[in-house]
Amino acid sequence: MKMKKVFHMVIFLFLVSCGTEIKGEKVGNFTISEDGSIYFKDKKLLRIKKIFFSDYDLKIEENFIVGGFFKKSYTPKKKNEVNIKEKMSFSADGQKLFINTKTDGENSVELEIECDGKELFFGMGMWFDSSISNQKKRFIWVEEGHVGGDDDNPPFPDGEIKTYFPLPFFISNKNYGFLLKSFSPSVFDFCSEEKETLKIILFDSEFSAELYYAPHPLEIVSIYTERTGRPKPVPDWVFSAWIDAIGGSENVRKTAKLIREKGIRADVIWTEDWRGGKKIESLGIYTIGGGTKPSRELYPDFETLAAELKSMGFKFLGYFNSFVLEGDEGWDELIKNNALVKYENGEIVKVSVPESQTAGGVKAGILDLTNEFALNWMKLVMRSAEKYFDGWMADFGEWVPANSKLSDNSTGLKSHNKYPILWQKLQRDFWEEVRPNGDFVFFTRSGYIGTQSLSPVVWPGDQNTSWEKYDGLRSAVVAGISLSFTGVSLYGSDIAGYTSLISPSDKELYIRWTQFGAFSPVMRTHHGTNPDKNWRFDKDDETLALFKFYSEIHEKLKDYLKEYHQKAVEKGFPIIRHILLQNPEYEKFLQSDPECFETEYMLGDYILVAPVVEKGKRERNVFFPSGEWVDIFDSRVYRGPGFFKVQAPLWKIPAFFKKGSIAEKIFSGIYEKCGDYCKAER
Repeated sequence: MKMKKVFHMVIFLFLVSCGTEIKGEKVGNFTISEDGSIYFKDKKLLRIKKIFFSDYDLKIEENFIVGGFFKKSYTPKKKNEVNIKEKMSFSADGQKLFINTKTDGENSVELEIECDGKELFFGMGMWFDSSISNQKKRFIWVEEGHVGGDDDNPPFPDGEIKTYFPLPFFISNKNYGFLLKSFSPSVFDFCSEEKETLKIILFDSEFSAELYYAPHPLEIVSIYTERTGRPKPVPDWVFSAWIDAIGGSENVRKTAKLIREKGIRADVIWTEDWRGGKKIESLGIYTIGGGTKPSRELYPDFETLAAELKSMGFKFLGYFNSFVLEGDEGWDELIKNNALVKYENGEIVKVSVPESQTAGGVKAGILDLTNEFALNWMKLVMRSAEKYFDGWMADFGEWVPANSKLSDNSTGLKSHNKYPILWQKLQRDFWEEVRPNGDFVFFTRSGYIGTQSLSPVVWPGDQNTSWEKYDGLRSAVVAGISLSFTGVSLYGSDIAGYTSLISPSDKELYIRWTQFGAFSPVMRTHHGTNPDKNWRFDKDDETLALFKFYSEIHEKLKDYLKEYHQKAVEKGFPIIRHILLQNPEYEKFLQSDPECFETEYMLGDYILVAPVVEKGKRERNVFFPSGEWVDIFDSRVYRGPGFFKVQAPLWKIPAFFKKGSIAEKIFSGIYEKCGDYCKAER
């Protein structure tokens, strides 16, 4: 009797191990079945329901009145369903499946993929509403981020969530990643119009995609970065705090001396207005200047200032963008060499940019980065500045109109999303040429496929100096977490936001944003558009003490952050990680508190961070993965997996290390360094 049971068990295990043979076209480790399902070995990943070759009336019109925003619409004129097997070609390499097709003359390819209601879709670049795209429509078009927005107040200008860094790449909880390899605009509708259908529309006649299988989402990110590029090493000083200082030589000196006198742990000063700046009284904002040289009005002794900062142990960062003011130095040469972006009719694209306000309304052209003269001209401009700087903000990259034509004969429609990559490649090539030892950094906001390997640091653009859900502190947290699915390693936002048209930053916002900055890979302040009214790190004694305290925490994190950035260099793993990117097994907890999962994250493997992102809140819900997690301030231990309410008086960010991990020694004695301000329970 016992032998019979053993025999039956052996037969059962044999059948299970063999599995059921999947019928269909075998392509390496993948199988494409008769119904369009794609399997990796015996695991079903997705099912392509239909494919269409379509003609769309696509309209993408710039609205430069408000700067860098685009009105987008698309209407189908013709849709022809075609046979998947006849029109799609497949090839494979290990865990990667390559999918290609080309229309019969139509201008678009449209895919319909099955949604089962249980699948989750993560990533798609840097988004400010959510890291999860379910029930959302993502238009893949690089543009200025929207302004404002919460549940009762739609974002400006058209109620749409916009982003500087969209990406046609998502990761599914079904163990696959999907990359659409195209610079052309596209739309991903994650089951919002039809709950059973994920629709992908590529506005191009040639379709190329890659499907990646891996049992863990971090491994999918690793494959993606293997294919599109991994982050590069950066100098150690990048992991120190960066302090913004503007308003002229004496103000920069004053800030630098204060940092050293008060013992603030910061080794980087960055000066955005080195080419000039002006307060526009009618708007109540401060705008920066343009040109190619230091402003002698603000910085008459610029060269001496730069030398002094370096003698004090500071690295010095500046600012550049790819605009050139009309009539400025180099304008005539650039015109002569066709080195500015033009409309299809040959007219030069001229736009109103921040420098325009400073220059009395003069418009600017956009460097044509497919033009060799433009590249060499910009390198010469940067070379004259590199003698004094160790890097800079490489701003913008989103403004190329769809109806433009570039020097390489590409249209704006097809080159618009590529422009950030061209801008970042120019920066990378320049700095590697002049500083082959790698002692430099630049940071960007616009991005696309490959940004993680070109731009050392990404920041999320221009948040409002507010608590708004989709354009304030919360949005900066969500943006950093959503970027984790793209392989971006070094991320940091403006402390405490940038746009101050209505409400300048106040003390509470500044402190909460400082806390988030300290537990970001890059901690960096910004003066914002209204520096006279915005809060500052030295506005009062308490803010100064807490800023110093959190700069010390960030400094203590330096070796840890360096170690995890090296993992990004080697494997593509990001430093900031969505809870489900690190621990996909906790998906079952998601619906209990979705917002909790949107605004807490892992910093590497062993530090859990849950920033407070709502005004007046003095506690928040925190989800703890399995194991014992120790509060870095009061040493209270929380055992996961599960949710706990954690107290968060103004001085404190909920942050925890895993007991017994390498992170434990980082925070030894940290509470004692905070002083009297950390005893306040308000």
